[in-house]
Amino acid sequence: MKKSIMSCEYRISPLRSIDDFFLSSARFEKPRFGSRIVSNLHYYQTNYFLVILVVFIIFGIISPQKMLLSLAVIAMSVLAMVYASGCMSERPRIPPNTYQTYLYFAVIITSSYLVLHNFASISILLTSLLISISLILIHASMRLRNIKNKISDKMGTKNTPMGLILNAINIQNED
Repeated sequence: MKKSIMSCEYRISPLRSIDDFFLSSARFEKPRFGSRIVSNLHYYQTNYFLVILVVFIIFGIISPQKMLLSLAVIAMSVLAMVYASGCMSERPRIPPNTYQTYLYFAVIITSSYLVLHNFASISILLTSLLISISLILIHASMRLRNIKNKISDKMGTKNTPMGLILNAINIQNED
């Protein structure tokens, strides 16, 4: 029997100290991919989400109107597409010349126009996301694991937000 997301108890990993995350007690070496990245993603996940938030705030301070506009356009487009696809899935057979067909077509065209018209703003949002993900992957690949990190791996980290994200993209720890 498969558990749904709502039936499991999920926990948030604690925020690691800046000393452990980046400063004097942190040890780095040449990047190594594989289990080190997955282990560090699990262990430092709260710090990584904080990195994403800080990068978004910095880009929001640099160009607040474009960040807010891009968030609004993407949210409206996603909601419109979800609404159109959800309505279409409820009624599998829609006659070709009904108002619903034209409404779905109009929603898709309008949201596509908004995305293309505001592409410069959306590119700033995507750049901030790319920079934050790059910083996270660089840190996770170069940061050597410590004893606490290795013990944390053995205790299991599947019921955390990062565990959900990594399971969704089918990445497991090989240790």
